Amino acid sequence: MSYKGKENMRKIVFLCLVIILFVVSDAEAKSINTTYEDKKSGFSITYPNTWRETQTAPGAVFSILKKDKSAGISVNVTDSEVDKNTMIKEMETGKSRNYFISELKQRYPDAKMIDHKRTYLGKEPAMLFSVKYSTKVSNAYSQMISTEIIGINGKKMYSVNFDCVESAYT
Repeated sequence: MSYKGKENMRKIVFLCLVIILFVVSDAEAKSINTTYEDKKSGFSITYPNTWRETQTAPGAVFSILKKDKSAGISVNVTDSEVDKNTMIKEMETGKSRNYFISELKQRYPDAKMIDHKRTYLGKEPAMLFSVKYSTKVSNAYSQMISTEIIGINGKKMYSVNFDCVESAYT
């Protein structure tokens, strides 16, 4: 076989390996994730199989917890008559940020805002708030990170809350 023929053969073998890896990776990715869909509330969430559904947090439609309990996610859905653009503008103001942190400080006096910005929830504009605070877990204090994303789609307001120990936050 000529040099050019060997080079083409290498390219074909390499391409086949890439395709095989892609198919295997895609199959593994599908097998290690679970999707929860709530058609009534109008959302779905895909999460790793290393997490499990848990008793719903107060006011939440859906909650999951990492098996080692180092992190959790809850989804809240409420009816809303608020215009999404108005909501975003109000949440960007200092007044809204201060209200958010003051509410949290009632439970966690050392709470500090670490992030506050526009983002998206699905394809809709939303606001993200992240705070850091201490809480007592099993007779020891842990540093926690809590991130909440709030958005409106149609006449529904969605709030997705992610809480984890600081060491698990990436």
